[in-house]
Amino acid sequence: MKKIFILLLFSLFTLSFSFFTSSAQTWQQMMDSTKFYQEKNDFATALKWAQKALPKAETEFSKLDTNYVSTLGFTSEIFYNKGKLDSAVFYQEINLKLCRTLFIGDHPDLAASINDMAYFYEDKGNFKEAEPLFKEALEMRRRIFKGDHPDLAN
Repeated sequence: MKKIFILLLFSLFTLSFSFFTSSAQTWQQMMDSTKFYQEKNDFATALKWAQKALPKAETEFSKLDTNYVSTLGFTSEIFYNKGKLDSAVFYQEINLKLCRTLFIGDHPDLAASINDMAYFYEDKGNFKEAEPLFKEALEMRRRIFKGDHPDLAN
């Protein structure tokens, strides 16, 4: 009887351990779920995944990593799509600050982050804050992209 009890206990431990380890997800899996639900316009579910992915990105990478920064960008975009402009601005300000640290000089991701921040400020009615950012993003894109590049039309 004692052997059966120990075997049963061991089996339960093994099953519970495998359940918890198999449910652990990587940052990439969380971001794939974020993008999936965002494309379906299910912003509530996308936001849940993005908010799970953010601390995971910090753990797997660091705050000064493009994966962490892109997760911030997705989070701000989802808040924007949900109509929560204050939260969108909050995450985008962090995103922009980190982009300015990560990308020294002209970089397409930095230009996009600056432009997104300008749009968020514009939508909040902060035109004085938005205008210089729009100009900065456009000038950076002109230096990066030559000719008839689609990013110059933004």
